[in-house]
Parts: sequence; C-alpha cells; structure tokens
Amino acid sequence: MPQTLFTNASLVLDGFTALQPGSDVLVKDSQIVSVSAEPIDHGDATIIDVGGRTLMPGLIDAHAHIMGLSLTPKNISYPAAELTVASANYLRNSLMDGFTTIREAGGADHATARLLAEGMIVGPRLFYSGKALTQTGGGADFRTPDEHVDPCGHVGPFSNMSVIADGIDEVRKAAREELRKGATQIKLFASGGVVFPAEGHSTLYEFAEEELRAVVEEAASRGTYVMAHVYTDEGVRRCLKAGVRSIEHANFVTEETMAMIGFGTDLWGPDAQKSQLREFEMRQDVDTPANILRSATVTNAELLMQKGKLGTLAEGAYADLLIVEGDPFADLGVLMNPQKNLKFIMKDGAVYKNELPA
Repeated sequence: MPQTLFTNASLVLDGFTALQPGSDVLVKDSQIVSVSAEPIDHGDATIIDVGGRTLMPGLIDAHAHIMGLSLTPKNISYPAAELTVASANYLRNSLMDGFTTIREAGGADHATARLLAEGMIVGPRLFYSGKALTQTGGGADFRTPDEHVDPCGHVGPFSNMSVIADGIDEVRKAAREELRKGATQIKLFASGGVVFPAEGHSTLYEFAEEELRAVVEEAASRGTYVMAHVYTDEGVRRCLKAGVRSIEHANFVTEETMAMIGFGTDLWGPDAQKSQLREFEMRQDVDTPANILRSATVTNAELLMQKGKLGTLAEGAYADLLIVEGDPFADLGVLMNPQKNLKFIMKDGAVYKNELPA
C-alpha cells in the first residue's frame, strides 16, 4: 500500500492548546498509522517536508445543504441538471476550503454519495440525511397557505429536501424509507422555520412526542441517530427526552440548556457556500480559537459517531489532513484565506491540493 510520511510538522493535536512542532505523521493508504514527536522510519514512503507549517485534521461542517440554487429551499421547479451542477460545485468548493467532511441536513441522497465514491465528482466525505421529515404545515412544508398540491397534482412540501409525514405509522415509514435509501442519519423538523412560507413560527413545536420517539427508534434500530431542527428551550428538551442526538439551530435556548455545540454553517446554494469559512470569523467574537477548532473537528466527529476516525491526528484515524501556513491558535484568520494559506489537502489518503515548495 502507498505510504506518505509528513516530516517537520507542527501538529494540531486533540488537546487543542498549542502546536506540537517537529513532528512526523505516517499515512498508509487511507489511514494514519503513526504520529510521533520523534523521527519515523519511513522505509519507501513518499516524503513530504511540511517545513514547520501547521498540520491539522480536515474540517467538518456538521450542517450543510448542497441541493439548492439559492437561500430558498422551495426548489421543486428547479431543473434537476442545475441542482446537480450546483451540488457538485458546492462539494468541490467546500473541499478546497478545507472541509474534508460534510453532514448534509436534508436534500442530498445516495446518487450524490455514489458519484463521490466513484470519483465522478470531487468533494468531502458526505454524511447525508436524505429527505428531512416534516409534519403537515411544518417547518419544511414549503407550501404557502394558498397552495395545496404540486404541479403534478401531488400533496408534497414543494421541495426536494423534505417529505411530509403525520402520525406514528407515517413517520416510521418515512424514516424507514430514507434509511432504505442509505441515509446516514435522519433529519426532522421539530419546530417551525424562519425562511419558510408556512404559517408555523420558529417557536412553535411540531411532531408529538410519540412521533419523535418513533423516528428515534427507527434510526437506533439501524445503528444511527436523529438530528432535529429546533429553536427553543422547550423544543430542545422535548427532543432530548425523545432521544434525539443532534440539536440544530437552538437559537433561543438558555446557557443552561446548551452544554455543547458543534460547527455548522447551514448555507444554501453555491453563492452562499462562498461564506462557509465566515463561521470561524463570527465565532471569534464569542469563543477562543482552540474551542472553535475543537468544534470543527473532534466535537463534530463525535457528533457524527466517528470519534477517533475523523477530526483527529491519531493512529487509526482516516487520513484527512490539511497543511496551513501560520498558527491558527494565534490567528484563526489563517483558515479564512485558503487560497493563500491552505497549502495541502488530503482526504482519505488522496491528495487534492499540494502547493508546498518542491
């Protein structure tokens, strides 16, 4: 198997307190096999001299939407070809910005994952939710009060990113269908939205507790979990009581309710994707660089049930690596200018960018 040895690297390790200079990392095929502060016997490995630059795990965006052309998720009338091109561009640009993993929060499907796996398109690892579950008149039911059926005469949410389900039997069936199609987790709407045309307000609760528990049970039976679009303290508590693992948005929760939060951008369409790295800039106002980096790597890896495999430089982890000019602990801004500072990108052991000096 091909081997790559990174030498003279300043490592971002899980402690996230400071860089560890003068380190070596050995990659075999798609996996990290050794991390050491001492020189590693390289054998016939390809040598990459990091030159003292920062070597860090790839970034993880735990809330992205790739199947859209603009902010509005009401995309039923968009040509399928345009949506496909937009999603391919979104994925490629995300990878080139340093995001080696994306969790898609409604809309992406097995077809996109297959194209990535077959190398037909380039992008991050994709954890996709399939169609998000919403109740009639819920946060992802994008019909206006005057709309009843779609152009084909079907009752539907006017969007490729969601499906309407009501009652325990319907939500079970809807969850099973997305899991059948390969969804890596289930997304549901447990409250209204802020950009949607339905009458449901973001502070109103959706899905009965019995329905929430039914979806959680279906996900758990397949070894996975539920992520919920929800805004308020009460809504969050209802979701947690039902066993929901991942809380999305939570704009109106109190400090006491929020014990941990991951890193996600929730951007729709190729124009919005250009601002994906601004999440770092905005978080600097309320958090430290170390905590922000942790959110975008190890915290999100654990959220995605990939602890020890993603978001870390450790033996047995996937070889998802970035080489950055500068110290992100001293200046998180180095990550916000990938054209200048992001010198090297590896995902799953494959190199997608190498601008290091020869």
